[in-house]
Amino acid sequence: MVCGDCMSSRSTKTWVIVFVLAIIVFIPMRCYMGASVAGKVIDADTQKPIAGVTVLAHWEVETGGYADEHGCVWQMAIEEAVTDDDGRFRLPSWGPRFSGCLLFPGFSPGRSPRIFLFKSGYKLQILENGYPSPDGSSFVGMIRHSIWDGQTTPMATFSGTPKEYARHLTLLTLYLSLMIESSRNGRALLETMPLMLKALNDQRRDFELKNIRSFNLPDADAGLGNK
Repeated sequence: MVCGDCMSSRSTKTWVIVFVLAIIVFIPMRCYMGASVAGKVIDADTQKPIAGVTVLAHWEVETGGYADEHGCVWQMAIEEAVTDDDGRFRLPSWGPRFSGCLLFPGFSPGRSPRIFLFKSGYKLQILENGYPSPDGSSFVGMIRHSIWDGQTTPMATFSGTPKEYARHLTLLTLYLSLMIESSRNGRALLETMPLMLKALNDQRRDFELKNIRSFNLPDADAGLGNK
């Protein structure tokens, strides 16, 4: 009986050790942070700073992919800012936060963060890390940095017709809709992008005044929505 009690005690201790080790290994692999991102936006022609540019950065993790029914896409964060009179913006850091994916996800290659710059009359600018990264890494890790941090980004004015401009901006609205619909927590992030939703809603109303059919915003019930 004494020997049996010893074996039982050892077995319990073994399971406790396994459990603790699992927590030590598992939690960091599902815990993520995003570094702050700062930059400056200038006019591509005049080289002067552009004030009032809406900046949206998006971070996500995934196992599998958008088309993989066994995969998981989890939206980690959206941060926004508007450039000041000097064309400068700063997006704050965030985290640590946990992913809702049960498997071990990693930040989506090249898309974390993906940064959108929008101002009416200008071409939509999209800044990505690229894949693979300049140093050869695959961007799978706990902390994500943007290679555009501290950089100056030029924006060019749009030279097409208003109808062409409406089609041009559809790229952004479709991306936001896909982000929301394809992930398990996408709709929860709608409240974190009021600046971009307002900027796009103002632009859509401008198109309506010109009798131009344009884009829909991601969700009809999300505050500004498609009203």
